[in-house]
Amino acid sequence: MLITNAVLLNIFSKAGRLDARDAAAIADLPSREILIKRDMDVSPDGETVFVLLEGWVCGYKLLGDGERQICSIHIAGDVPDLRRLLLMSSDLEYRTLSHCRIGLVPAQLLRDFFGRSAAIPRAVLREVSISAGIAEEWVANIGGRRAISRVAHLLCELVCRLHAARGAAQSTYAIPLTQTDLGDATGLSTVHVNRVLQQLRGRRLLELNGGQLSILDRQRLAEVAGFNHKYLHIAGASLGWR
Repeated sequence: MLITNAVLLNIFSKAGRLDARDAAAIADLPSREILIKRDMDVSPDGETVFVLLEGWVCGYKLLGDGERQICSIHIAGDVPDLRRLLLMSSDLEYRTLSHCRIGLVPAQLLRDFFGRSAAIPRAVLREVSISAGIAEEWVANIGGRRAISRVAHLLCELVCRLHAARGAAQSTYAIPLTQTDLGDATGLSTVHVNRVLQQLRGRRLLELNGGQLSILDRQRLAEVAGFNHKYLHIAGASLGWR
């Protein structure tokens, strides 16, 4: 089975056990894989869903003044634009934050499951609903938290998701985000992000150097962030956080 199909099978299984026929059909879906360099737009045609197999991707919008607002960050194992199956289009652009390997699947073939399967539409709705909940948390983060809490909250979320994807807690994580990326995701200038990271380092909460994030005190970092992992709906994702 291709890795793309295996990732889809894993995602669609989260909402409940798939029957043998659905699992076999997903395994047999035609898919292909491509490599994309860092800082490149991911631009599949409108009838293709992409699966992130390796690397990091962000969903973003360009604002009227030309500034970029990052609206989502995706890691390996995500299907960033799954709502395309329901809405037929997307209002976000996607760009690589690292070198990426991406799987491509015809959207209509996935939509065809909606008429003959109960489990797969339920799984799609689950994933889209979780993504909507994460987006709501991002809005609250930007609109309601002070700068140090915004950055801390985003980093807590990413660590939580990386832990869930890898199945084990780590003290250091490879996170290929620049200070500009962090600023575009939290509504802060690069200068302000730099100042916040210095504050977090000064409090002995974390260090971020050369794309390597070291968490020095998870509990205190979560307290600064006001972080509660429940909105992620990942079993066992708390890593000791509340």
